[in-house]
Amino acid sequence: MSVRLTGGTERAFAALLRQANSTKQFLIQQRTRMVAPTCEANVPLGIIEHCAIVLALFDGWAATPGLLQYVRDQYADAAYDIVAEYQTTRAALVALRNGLRAGFPEDANGWLLYRRLDANGRLVTRTFTAAQLVDSVPLMDAVINSIT
Repeated sequence: MSVRLTGGTERAFAALLRQANSTKQFLIQQRTRMVAPTCEANVPLGIIEHCAIVLALFDGWAATPGLLQYVRDQYADAAYDIVAEYQTTRAALVALRNGLRAGFPEDANGWLLYRRLDANGRLVTRTFTAAQLVDSVPLMDAVINSIT
């Protein structure tokens, strides 16, 4: 006896929806940390990395043959423009990733200035103030609001 698996298009769409929801929830949580009086550098770095991973996943799923028609069929709406929604979310993710990356201090060789050793030899993680991250919050909001 064999088990018939669902089609690749169906799986791609389900995975895309799950990842979009997960990304939205992740960014809502991280936004709270970004607007705090101080924020450790691992928070924006984690968001940068999350965006990079999600963009690669989204691009893979978006390339699934037949996905556009499958989505329209699921919503029973021939006019539904999933491509425009995808492009809006993708552009917002790119802007967030690039905005956070541009604001992160680095040395002359491009290495991120993330940690240092204190006088006792312990690693100390850079922190940012809310004012230093203020330009990134609207970028996060754009991603969050693009996922409905």
